[in-house]
Amino acid sequence: MQMTEVLDKLKKLQDILAEKYELESKIESLPKTLDGSNESLERFKKEYIEKNTVYEAEKAKVAALKTELAEAESSRESGEKGMRDIPIGTISKITVLDYESSLDIDLTPIIDFARLETVVVVEQTENNPDADAEEVQNK
Repeated sequence: MQMTEVLDKLKKLQDILAEKYELESKIESLPKTLDGSNESLERFKKEYIEKNTVYEAEKAKVAALKTELAEAESSRESGEKGMRDIPIGTISKITVLDYESSLDIDLTPIIDFARLETVVVVEQTENNPDADAEEVQNK
């Protein structure tokens, strides 16, 4: 019995020794894994910085386009306000259509478009005395 006990003890010690070598090999490989992880982290940081730079540039473009859109809408609205007071014709006939949400309107134009040769567009601007003085001096 003593011999079997010794053999069992030796097997247990052998298993413990095998675990020790396995743990030592894992400990040796950890710095390599850590270095690889650090390299990956640095690569990911670099990619993030590059993509974030592109994102910020696109974000600035979008902001500029939104500002340009707001200016264009404002300009269009102010132009439409000026158009309200310009008569284009007189209503000669109004017909109520079967589907009551619409009307058929006949309009007699004020201008005889068949004889129209030239159209002059006058743009109204604010009167700036300083700019007028510079204009006179330049001429």
